Amino acid sequence: MAPSKPSAAAHEFLTAHGETDAVIEALTGDASPRRYFRLKDRGLILMEDPRDPVGFASYSLVSAHLNVLGLSAPRVFHAQTSCGIALIEDFGDDTYSNLLTRGEDEGKLYRLAVDALLHLHHAENGADIGRPEFTLDYVLSEISLFPDWYAPAIAPTWTYPDFARSSWLFGQRPLNP
Repeated sequence: MAPSKPSAAAHEFLTAHGETDAVIEALTGDASPRRYFRLKDRGLILMEDPRDPVGFASYSLVSAHLNVLGLSAPRVFHAQTSCGIALIEDFGDDTYSNLLTRGEDEGKLYRLAVDALLHLHHAENGADIGRPEFTLDYVLSEISLFPDWYAPAIAPTWTYPDFARSSWLFGQRPLNP
């Protein structure tokens, strides 16, 4: 569920960047603690992530890195890292799932995604960015997001404990040596 309004700190941030009169629309989040709000007709998204300074910093770092490589990632225009607040580029509502629903050519979209991955792979400095070590603990931590974000879509009648237990077992079996 999308949050209804930005925090008081976010409103102060918007004021400091000349966006006092912006019409704000809450957006559905992703599998992170970040919250997103569209500033209508401004080409901007307000991103809030005060609980995860490492994730916030990583978002900014990855965005800049991908843009330097010539790939398209939402640019960070203004950020207040101490509060986990940023104004980022708004790419609009043309996500792959929305485009596919509207009948766009699936093959064309997937070729575009593969081309971007190949570009990243072949870029001389494509991997020159800090990233976590993929330990068993790290991977299991990432898998633990599964019950919150994917499970409701595929098994809405399952309870959270049922699905969490199922996905934990799924994650343990193939990853343990």
